[in-house]
Order: sequence, then C-alpha cells, then structure tokens
Amino acid sequence: MRIRLLIPFFLLSLGCSQQMASAAQDTAGMCEKQWLVDSAAFADRDAPDYQGLLKQWLARAPECKGTSVFEARLAMIYFFLNDPGKARQILSQTKASSPKYEYLIELAQLLIESKEMAVAQQTDDASMNGLEAKYVAFVTKYPEVMEGRALLGGLQTTMGNHGDAIRNLALATRADIPTLRAGIFRNLTISLAKLDRFPEAYQAANKTFSLHKSVMSDPWFMLAVARAQAGLGDIADAETTLGVILSKRPEIERDPDYLTTVHFVAEARARPGRD
Repeated sequence: MRIRLLIPFFLLSLGCSQQMASAAQDTAGMCEKQWLVDSAAFADRDAPDYQGLLKQWLARAPECKGTSVFEARLAMIYFFLNDPGKARQILSQTKASSPKYEYLIELAQLLIESKEMAVAQQTDDASMNGLEAKYVAFVTKYPEVMEGRALLGGLQTTMGNHGDAIRNLALATRADIPTLRAGIFRNLTISLAKLDRFPEAYQAANKTFSLHKSVMSDPWFMLAVARAQAGLGDIADAETTLGVILSKRPEIERDPDYLTTVHFVAEARARPGRD
C-alpha cells in the first residue's frame, strides 16, 4: 500500500518540477524577446546609447534576474561599454537556467575574451587564430545562433579571411540582431570589396549607410567604399572618398590599406578608354 502511495506522489513531484522548469524557460524566453526590443531602441542607432540600454535592462531585473538571459545580456552590455572586468564578474556568478540559453553565456564569454585580447593588443597570428577556432567551435555547436556567425565573420574580416567572412556574414544578415546589424554590413562591405565583388560591396555599403550614417567616419569602411566605387568605374567618386578619408584622418596616409586603395584607384583611372 505504501508503494502504491509513493508512485503517484513521485509522478506529482515530477510534474511540478517539469512545470517549474517550463515556467522558468518561458520567463527566459520573454526576457530574450524583451532584449530585442530594448537593444533595438538604444543600440540600433547612429550613436548607440549603451548607458541607456544598461539602465533599461537593469530595470528588467525584477522579472528577468536569475534567468541567465538577464545575466548574459547584462555582461554583453558591459562588453559594449568597454568594461570586460565587470562583464566577467557577472558571468562568473551565472549558470544557465535552461540548456536552451547556455549559448548566451558561452557567447558572452567569447565576447569578453575578444575584448580582453584587444585591450592587451594580442593581435599576433597565434592569438587571432586561437580566437577564430573558438568562434568556429561555437557556430558548429550552435549553427542556428546568428550572433555567433556575425562575430566570427567580423573577426575573419579583421584577419583578412574574406571568403570565410562573407559566408558567415551573409548568413547573419538574415537575422534580427540590433546590436550587430550595422557592423555586419560594414564588415561585409570590406570583405566583398577586398575580393573585388564590387556590385555586392556597393550594395552592402548602401545598407550600412542606411543603418548608421556615422560609419562615414570609419576609415576602413570608407576605403572599401572607395575601392568599390573605382571597381565600378566611378573614379571621381572614389577619389573624392579618398580625399575625405585623408582630411579626417591625416595619419592614415602611410597605412598599407590606404596606399593599396590609392594605387587601385589610380590604376582604374589609367585604364584604356578613360579620359
């Protein structure tokens, strides 16, 4: 008789546990949806307001704290605020509330590692290759997480692995990632221009402009625009772009990328059939 009583009690306990886990996952999902709203409002603009996003996200603590979504996204905000120490402190106290959101903690950890490497100026080939391998492992484990694709593609653009970068960034353009959207198209512009895919590069550049006008102050992006313009035969526009870059950043005059682009534009100007 006692055994018969224990069995239904066990099933009832299991049912309650599953319901609690389901409720926690529902709350985490709600918080992740709220993140998309908040990050779009504060970060997806010409001058991202990360302090405003921090304040708004902290206001979500009563409903979202403890979901791991809250903590992982909070750490990412501190990443954007250039405070990897605070971000790492938050993550050290965070465990995934659901297997569904483990990827957010792993992604935040990768972001922090990237920031710490940048601060320490660890840009040697071995360090960059090691970081790329970690991002590749992440997107292999979580192929549906487009934030990972976007960040891997951006790293590959920086490393000059432009074919791989284009493949990952093109996938990421299909997702709604407010904090990374302009950066995705910015990096895609650079990698496409580097591989002489000029119509696509120019299209990506226009998309970047439509998202963030401030990208005109980014010399590496503008060099890609000049290369695409020259490749499409718009030599005068390319020369104007180079002039604008140099006026804003005189120190770039000796940069290898600048010199290469100047040479490319000059060669385009000298092609037979041009005035």
